[in-house]
Amino acid sequence: MTGTEPPPIDDLLDRARALVADGQSLQAESLCLRAMQMRPDDPAVLVLLADLAAARGEPERALPLLGRAHAAAPAQVGLALKLVRMLWAAGELGPAQAVLQTSLARAPRADPDTGFAWLLLGELRRLRGDEAGCARAWHQGTARDAGFREWLADPSLPAPMRELGLRAAESARLHRREFLHQAQAQLRAEFGAAALARIDEAVRVMTEDPPGMPPHPRQRPKFLWVPGLPDTPFLDPYLVPWAARLRDAFPDIRREALELHESREPIPSFIDFDPGERMGEYLGGLSEKPAWDAFFFFRRGQRFDDNHRRCPVTSAVLESLDLFRMPGQAPEICFSYLAPNTTIMPHHGVSNIRLVMHLPLRVPPDCELRLVDIGAHRWREGELLLFDDTYLHEASNRSDATRIVLLMDCWNPHLSATERAALTLLVEAIGQFEQAL
Repeated sequence: MTGTEPPPIDDLLDRARALVADGQSLQAESLCLRAMQMRPDDPAVLVLLADLAAARGEPERALPLLGRAHAAAPAQVGLALKLVRMLWAAGELGPAQAVLQTSLARAPRADPDTGFAWLLLGELRRLRGDEAGCARAWHQGTARDAGFREWLADPSLPAPMRELGLRAAESARLHRREFLHQAQAQLRAEFGAAALARIDEAVRVMTEDPPGMPPHPRQRPKFLWVPGLPDTPFLDPYLVPWAARLRDAFPDIRREALELHESREPIPSFIDFDPGERMGEYLGGLSEKPAWDAFFFFRRGQRFDDNHRRCPVTSAVLESLDLFRMPGQAPEICFSYLAPNTTIMPHHGVSNIRLVMHLPLRVPPDCELRLVDIGAHRWREGELLLFDDTYLHEASNRSDATRIVLLMDCWNPHLSATERAALTLLVEAIGQFEQAL
């Protein structure tokens, strides 16, 4: 850097923060203004200027600065909360709600501030007369946010925040229970109570506090458990009516998967489809760069048309099957490429109403699927595998070549047609209830 070049913005900000800590706010503001001339929409610069204005009792200057910072970085929940507090103090509840909704729609799930943001969003909705929207937001913040219980148990948490958290948790639980009972009544009216005994039991389990869990300690569905289904971790794949058709298509499906792999065409990481999740929580093994890639035909019900065109034979086979379809949730089908010396860490699936089918396409030595404390299965090319992924499971490839599997979900074959129809409506209704934005 020559003597005529300006100092980097980070250096200016570090010096400004040091000046603030030393009580020299005017000098700090001067440095921030220099930084803003260099980069007018830098969120860190704008936030520091806003903090200085607020400290001088000038919210009319601080608010626009925070608004610009939020517009530049809407996914930063902590920044959004700072703006919301100021808007709230000014009585601007509508704009405060809009800021939170914008931020939560973009924030990664791992952001530690999201739980509290959901609580504030619920309170804003309640104050503005939207009780149903309040319940949905509080459900997100208390039941679905992984860090909520830890946040609530923090001894340094101010009493008003703890009170809000406890009130939100109880309100969300009661609203969700009432919603599920209403959904249950509608299903009975449509299908008759006699055919829905297992669905009724599933609803009962979901409304317990805390929700009920299967008796097997390694079976922990993330979302929905239907009691009364056979609790078999590994199942006969030919219980699924279309299994033989998938098996018979093995040579052609394998050819397309290998051509794709050998083309070196970039394939996204499976984990890229879950923003905010950390690679180390999913993948391990001896590789310095563990990788699990997925060429999706369907993902949470979305059809990837370009991928279907890229693999027409596989696409035609898939479209001929009675797939597990759930609006916004399924099917989920991909070529799963597990890189050498990579392990997919132990995890649980979402529900025992859907099982996972594997058609192994290329299996190097020393590759296996393991259900923790139950047993391992070594894939064999062309031999179907069906298992219940709500049991804790992991997959490993300890070889020097890529393992390739066609991975797809399917209905649990022990469900009746009526139960499948009722569960589709139930899951769709729950999805609408939990759609908080």
